[in-house]
Amino acid sequence: LGDWIVVDALPHADDRGENDPSEAGETNEAGDTNEAGDTNEAGGANEACGANEAGDEHEARAADVGATRCVAAAHVDGRRALQALRARRGLHAHVGAGRALVEGNASLWPVVTRIDDVAEAVAVDAETVNQLGAESCMFVPVFVRKSAAAVITFVASTRRRFGPEDLRTAQDLAARIGLALDSAQQYRAARRAIRAREDLLAVVSHDLRSPLTTVTLAARALGGGGDDGRKEPSALPNTILRAAERMERLIGDLLDIAEIDAGQLRVERREVDVGQVVAEVGAGFLPLAEKRGIDVETQIRGDLHGVCDRDRVARILAKLVNNALRFTASGGSVLACV
Repeated sequence: LGDWIVVDALPHADDRGENDPSEAGETNEAGDTNEAGDTNEAGGANEACGANEAGDEHEARAADVGATRCVAAAHVDGRRALQALRARRGLHAHVGAGRALVEGNASLWPVVTRIDDVAEAVAVDAETVNQLGAESCMFVPVFVRKSAAAVITFVASTRRRFGPEDLRTAQDLAARIGLALDSAQQYRAARRAIRAREDLLAVVSHDLRSPLTTVTLAARALGGGGDDGRKEPSALPNTILRAAERMERLIGDLLDIAEIDAGQLRVERREVDVGQVVAEVGAGFLPLAEKRGIDVETQIRGDLHGVCDRDRVARILAKLVNNALRFTASGGSVLACV
């Protein structure tokens, strides 16, 4: 596709809008239909408003074209100097590559009769074009999310002439480039969202853990005796302590999500008393079960030990018990048996 190629991109191409030039064309056709029908003042006002908006958008895009930058330039002969093309800034909105960006339409120049025309089309001096050579040209816009974000200029410097088939091939190439750019932009956006979520999880978990630690310590201190000085511990501090431990497990779930996404999930294996873990998880749901009128019972058969990550196993069991309570009617029972 030519002897030398130049790619120019609009500034902040990844922040362009979603409007498709073809949609504007459909709007114009709809306006012609209204005009052909019964003419009314409201229809005329709408048509005038649409024309003004189209004109404003055209002017805005023309201004953007003046700020384009060259993102790539190549020649079939690698020794050819393309520094002048790479260093230039801005295109002319009324001709060649700039016009293709503004209008969103590809154009074909089968035969170049004047070097100055090509120089104006790619916004470079005629001497540079004369050194590179120019016999035939194509200007093809690259669409990203239905908006022209860049333009590729194909130039044949030999006696070859571009034709309609070459233009279709160039447009197909530009379409594939547009899809690749769109995918890359979506990937970057997804990565930014993931990083933002990880930062949020880290902040939230830290901010929750600080007051939760205070609550846990206070509950343990209160559990040493009754409020009236009796030696028997009150049930209320134990209830608070179990609720705090449950919140701690939920915070651990948040941190696990961040670690899994980062590929850094840590598993701390050690020997644990399985029955004790099940009993503690069941006891943590007693206040909630009592409020809903559900009996929670744990049965430990024998002295069972295993090697696992105690905290994570406890969280899994807590989720199972929580789901059982959610789908058990009042008066029912939940049994955890080991």
